[in-house]
Amino acid sequence: MQEDGTLLEKVVPNTIRFLVVETHQTFQVNTLTLEHKGRVITGEEIVNVKENSVVTAECTPSSGRPPPDIEWFRYSNGSTLSDKILIGKVRASSIAVLRYNTSRDDNGVSIGCVASNRRNFKVTSKTISLNILYPPDIDEMKNDSAVEGSAFRILCPLLPGNPTSQTLQWKSEINYTMATTAVLSISNVSRNNNMMFICILTYKMKPTGSDTEEVGEVSKHFYLTVFYRTVISNFTTNDLQTGTVVVNYYDTVQLTCVVDSNPDSNISILFNETILEQIAKSKRLTFNMKKADCSNAGVYTCFGGNEYNYGNMARANLTVFVKCEYNCFNTSLQNMYVSPHVFV
Repeated sequence: MQEDGTLLEKVVPNTIRFLVVETHQTFQVNTLTLEHKGRVITGEEIVNVKENSVVTAECTPSSGRPPPDIEWFRYSNGSTLSDKILIGKVRASSIAVLRYNTSRDDNGVSIGCVASNRRNFKVTSKTISLNILYPPDIDEMKNDSAVEGSAFRILCPLLPGNPTSQTLQWKSEINYTMATTAVLSISNVSRNNNMMFICILTYKMKPTGSDTEEVGEVSKHFYLTVFYRTVISNFTTNDLQTGTVVVNYYDTVQLTCVVDSNPDSNISILFNETILEQIAKSKRLTFNMKKADCSNAGVYTCFGGNEYNYGNMARANLTVFVKCEYNCFNTSLQNMYVSPHVFV
């Protein structure tokens, strides 16, 4: 036993031990040696504790005459020792054990003990400060929309926690990393951005005295709908010919116009400024040319558009040649190609 008295605090997982040493029947503590996992620490100790766990602390004075009363106290972050609140007391005992149920509201709370066996004489231990670890989270996100060519920004709605460390990233549904900050920013939205985006938060928590580090992950997502103007993907016959096609006399020919747009488009197929077929709010239109003859030769046009074309309709042409057979004044049959504005 040292004459000046010592106070020893030993930290094991979620366990703190206080030792008050008496000299000549008084509890006089001049210095404190704090040991944590074999390492001596001077001053106050911050202890990492997971929320809803139990911190066990022991306060042990040396023998006294009479045995001392031991009180446990706490005071909140920002307060001082003079604002301490009594949270437990043991009378005339050689040891006092505190089992303290923690919550995230205890973050920054300091805990210590006081021993006394004489009137108006008390010895106060050093204190531990609780750093309550609890995981962060992400609030729900709503689906959103943007117009092609515009800028888009969205903030990942983080719900703060108190982990040892954390990292954040935005990923697209094709697993491409879009950002490593809370803000996802797209400077020039394209129709290829019409997809789901996920905010992923990875965190680590390591309680004091623990050899293992808890790693967790939370994520939330939203779907970005991109609105864009109509473009014509293809304008073809049933055998997938495009541009210029040749059909046989009396064949049945199917002309199909396919567009890409969001929202859907109003589509028309015209010949000689006459509407042959039309449809509203669709991405495909088909016209059936039955028993093709020379009068069907010419240029067919597909028009398509939605509100994002702003009146500038998308268009594509398909030139049809009809292979006709004529009996000209008892001459042998001849194969002739008839095209627009060409007469044979």
